[in-house]
Amino acid sequence: MQLRERGCDVLAVEPDPGMAAVAAGKGLHVETAKFEQWDPSGREFDIVAFGQSFHWVDPVPALSRIRKILTPSGTLALAWNRIVPQGPPARRIDETLDEYLPQQDRSSGEVDSEGAEQDGPAPLVEVLRRNSFDVEELHFEESLRYAPEAWLSMVATHSDQLTMETEDRLALHTALRDALGQDVLETQNHALLLVAKPRR
Repeated sequence: MQLRERGCDVLAVEPDPGMAAVAAGKGLHVETAKFEQWDPSGREFDIVAFGQSFHWVDPVPALSRIRKILTPSGTLALAWNRIVPQGPPARRIDETLDEYLPQQDRSSGEVDSEGAEQDGPAPLVEVLRRNSFDVEELHFEESLRYAPEAWLSMVATHSDQLTMETEDRLALHTALRDALGQDVLETQNHALLLVAKPRR
């Protein structure tokens, strides 16, 4: 949405019909397909962007496809957020997540940057460079405030929760809602952007 608000013509490629419908409902043009199977029909793009989603694709074939669909001056942008609750609710949230999601299964823990490698972006940067992309790594910090339901809706989209059994997922959401209380949640966002250009 932010790209469109800045005047970009945005095409979303989304494999999940439900999420595709959400995006279309916000006025975006959406094509429903897995990125690796999606047909670009000869189109080229100035920017190919993955927002907190590059971990869903097989990187080597995906990067090969990206090289083919980028314009000569085009850019690949990979973005993640690591949104960490602050203040008194933070400990209650951590304890709740520990109860339902073992650390090794947790992709959202503090609402971590999925796919940006828990030990930092270095492994993905190396993959990009091995596949003939030049990479610039940018970091940003910002304070964010969430109403409880808005935060719960956000964390519910992370893969660790999406892959839970329905009963367990509902129990986790109930427990998180209790841990949050009614107050606005203060968080700190540690954002990472990898800007990559194919070597020509």
